[in-house]
Amino acid sequence: MAILASLLLAAAAVPALWLDANVVQERGFVALAAPLGEDAEFQAALSSAAGTAASTSLDLPPGLAGLVAPLVTTAAAALNTDPAYPAAWTETLARTHRLSVSAPGAAGQPDTLVLDVAPLLGLVVNRLAASVGAEITPPATMQIPLGTPANREVVSRLTQAGPVGWWLAVGAAAALALGLALARRRSTTVLSAGLGLAVVVAVWKGAATLAAGAVEAMDTGNPMAQLFKDRFVLAATASLDGWILAGALCAAVLVLAGGLARLVHRRAT
Repeated sequence: MAILASLLLAAAAVPALWLDANVVQERGFVALAAPLGEDAEFQAALSSAAGTAASTSLDLPPGLAGLVAPLVTTAAAALNTDPAYPAAWTETLARTHRLSVSAPGAAGQPDTLVLDVAPLLGLVVNRLAASVGAEITPPATMQIPLGTPANREVVSRLTQAGPVGWWLAVGAAAALALGLALARRRSTTVLSAGLGLAVVVAVWKGAATLAAGAVEAMDTGNPMAQLFKDRFVLAATASLDGWILAGALCAAVLVLAGGLARLVHRRAT
């Protein structure tokens, strides 16, 4: 029973730990989403969104408003070539995490998931100011919706489950230790634990596939949000696959160790 309890706790612990490391924690979220800034299709959509934001939100000096549209387009198109682009994209993701993931439901936060592109908009404004020779102040925040309130509710529930993973992991380790301590034949117990973990790994993979499909089917409300979601799901799936592979390797080690121990015991007797 202790081994079964350990497997059930581990089955819940690993997904929760992954969520905590890659979604709940700002550093993990930024690291997971950072490669999106290098995706050509996403860069194009991001540049377009930044250009639109610049055209509609900047407080331009009189007489310049009608002249800067081509300059904004040019500056936005060259956004990813700016040396400061990587740092601005990282700051954009950090702000996005604080607005969309950290402290869900807190006062002053948006009702939906948002991407705060103000750091990127700042790069566009700097290029624009240099082109027109005038001082232009970028807005402190520029939020692009990434989904609906329902999408935000899903994220809120997931973030609440993340920190529980550590307690589940401790429980799984304690149950495994108890099972081994009480076992009459520890080699058989280790073998059983390995086979059980292999089943759990298969469940993880199936659940991850279903979850990715469900997220991809969500309506985010606009093409920019859809593209961000699709790319983020791909990155998250690849990351989680690494954790699943580690679980599969652990299962293989347990099966091998248990099998060899049983073989040695039989030969000795």
